[in-house]
Amino acid sequence: MAWVKWRWIQLIATYQEKDLRVFWQREQSQGRSSSDVVLTFKQGIITEMNQKDSFRGRVEVFPNELTRGNFSLLLKSVRPADVGQYETIIVPEKNSNRPRCRTQLNVGAPFSKPRVTVEVCTESTWPSEIRCETWGGFPEPLIHWIVGTQAIDSDQVKTNSSTTNGSISVTSILHLWSQEEIPVTCIVENPILRTNESSTQTIHHCEDPAVNLYGLLVLVPILLIQPILVYLFCFSKKKSACRSTQEQAEESTTAPPGGQGSQDNANVTIHLLE
Repeated sequence: MAWVKWRWIQLIATYQEKDLRVFWQREQSQGRSSSDVVLTFKQGIITEMNQKDSFRGRVEVFPNELTRGNFSLLLKSVRPADVGQYETIIVPEKNSNRPRCRTQLNVGAPFSKPRVTVEVCTESTWPSEIRCETWGGFPEPLIHWIVGTQAIDSDQVKTNSSTTNGSISVTSILHLWSQEEIPVTCIVENPILRTNESSTQTIHHCEDPAVNLYGLLVLVPILLIQPILVYLFCFSKKKSACRSTQEQAEESTTAPPGGQGSQDNANVTIHLLE
């Protein structure tokens, strides 16, 4: 079994006998009705007859090794579509027996370090939305969430994936309500390469929107009543000022003889004497 991480893989097959024919092919699998011809060695010549287009220009053998019975095949620029079981069939000229060599090829590409982002907790986004994004790998990874020290069940997570040029991008979303600061970790597991990539973010306190609603119900009546109270206060002050002005007017019309009027008469008398 071959586990491919880099750009090429050597599929090894040896047989100690001359004057034979060799066929390299990828066996039938789901989605393929027949085997795919990879390369053919016949009458001492390597030929691309009936070769599948996707392998053209990407396969080589070792010419100096052929006469020694080494029919290993080099597959270059390995891609996800190359996954499958490969078979080398050796057909001796003087022997009805046909030895076969099979190799399972699994292709894996590493994923990026996951990017974890947290949507700020507000009334419209409660509970907190936590996103984990990774890309560039193959095959589709397994996504694991850990909140604090507790693993989250997959049915509590929504995960979407898309494929571009053979590589996979994945977005996983977790909704979480927390009354305290707590670390949240997203782990991306590649089942072929058997590698993990992870990132951690700390989730801050997210207030229950029910509390905010209660506060709103208390605040709205206050805001509505306040203008009415201000109006009543101003009306009361205005009425008091009017009453004070009226009282002063009444006092001036009923002033005693020794008041302001007698002073005016005295002044007139003084002027006459002069």
